[in-house]
Amino acid sequence: MSSGAVTFWFDQYVPPPPVSINTESLPAAMIWTSYNAALTVTGGLAPYKWSMVSSTTTLPQGFYLDSYGRIYGWSSQQGIFKFTVGVTDLLGGTATKDLSIEVKPDTGAYWSGGYGTNPLYTQYVRFGYTNGKPADVTTFKLYQKNPGETSFKAVGTFSGITETCNANFSPIDSAWRLYFGCGTTYRYWQAYLKTSYAATSFPVGEYNYYVAAIGSDGVEVNITPTLKQFALDRTKIVSPTEAQSPTVSTPKFEWTVAQTGWPSGVSQPYFGILVYPEGSYSYIYYKGLYGKVGVPTASYVYDSITPLDPTKKYIVNIQNYNQQVLDSVSLTKSSYISMLDVVTRFWIGQ
Repeated sequence: MSSGAVTFWFDQYVPPPPVSINTESLPAAMIWTSYNAALTVTGGLAPYKWSMVSSTTTLPQGFYLDSYGRIYGWSSQQGIFKFTVGVTDLLGGTATKDLSIEVKPDTGAYWSGGYGTNPLYTQYVRFGYTNGKPADVTTFKLYQKNPGETSFKAVGTFSGITETCNANFSPIDSAWRLYFGCGTTYRYWQAYLKTSYAATSFPVGEYNYYVAAIGSDGVEVNITPTLKQFALDRTKIVSPTEAQSPTVSTPKFEWTVAQTGWPSGVSQPYFGILVYPEGSYSYIYYKGLYGKVGVPTASYVYDSITPLDPTKKYIVNIQNYNQQVLDSVSLTKSSYISMLDVVTRFWIGQ
């Protein structure tokens, strides 16, 4: 009988370190703007399942936490919202973390207008201001730099301001007014042009703004970063036109699409076709659709079940709806627009 060595192998299981939430803070959000953030962990064993822990704290209204740790949503509430999240790993280990999200006021420079048979446009600048420096603000000043200009100039000095809901403040000899809007869940200031203007009043290019506040000590302090808006190359209607009339009963609408200046990520600017009977302010046809950056024109054939009247003449307005883009670092919005060069007039034959 012989003897020999016998070898035994043992598997030694080393459990992972306890699960821990390593998200220390969350980025701020902007009211009325899409939000998305991800929570992260260390340790434990995947998969992880996330949930809200305390019923006494809450996410901003309209925000949600899914089981994968993603916080997303859109809120109409400003403020700082504190809440507690929890995570459970595959082994049953748990961890919690107290976090908060600040939902800030809408801040940016915007375009508005462009409707009707005589399209007019306007600009407005929206911003928030609470408990900043100076603390006893008596005056706001709006500064603007238009395309081709090398320096900012004050275009509106708004004195005697009060946080009175829906109040307007109008300085002497200024084209701008200031408005304070508020409700139970929001507060904002908005400087806006008192009059709307034709596209010819707005040169193509980049417009810049900032807002300063002045306290009772007379010290002026900038309270916004530089806010931007862009007027791109004009939209021109190729057809139908008066020179092409009379045209067919189902005319083809064709227009130019600005090819440069759109922000990163915008490849399909959105347009609306509006047809008005001549002399009327009410449109009889509307179609919304996309153009495409890289293709110089876009087109669409009239497709209403209501035929055009051969005894009438029509006005067509093809409007580009301005694109708004959020800067996630400064938490401000810029806007881009291709204003309509001129409406066209057409009619159809028998």
